[in-house]
Amino acid sequence: MLTSEEWVRQNLIRFLVDSEGFPESQFKIETGVKINGNQKRSDILIYKDGIPAVLIECKALKIKLDQSVLDQALNYNQKYNCNYILISNGTKHIFFFLKENKIIQLTNFPNYQSLKS
Repeated sequence: MLTSEEWVRQNLIRFLVDSEGFPESQFKIETGVKINGNQKRSDILIYKDGIPAVLIECKALKIKLDQSVLDQALNYNQKYNCNYILISNGTKHIFFFLKENKIIQLTNFPNYQSLKS
């Protein structure tokens, strides 16, 4: 079903593949993850060299990207340990790089080749 969140997810994937050179084969959609005993799902994982490198959390167009959205992505990332997190509501995208327990907001998202896995 094409919900607002699904629209964001599909358009973000198309953009990353078609415009930014991310290999479509490296995307994994709606991966199950258990958080505090509850079954959840991450929206998008992007792999590099067989390792999860980017975790993407998509929200509907009307949802504000705030600390709670980042916290949700960080909770999911406890399982995947990605170096990059992207949160998006389709009109706004916020990129983060995680290094040594620090969260660094990026002004631009790196291309696939420059991702650190």
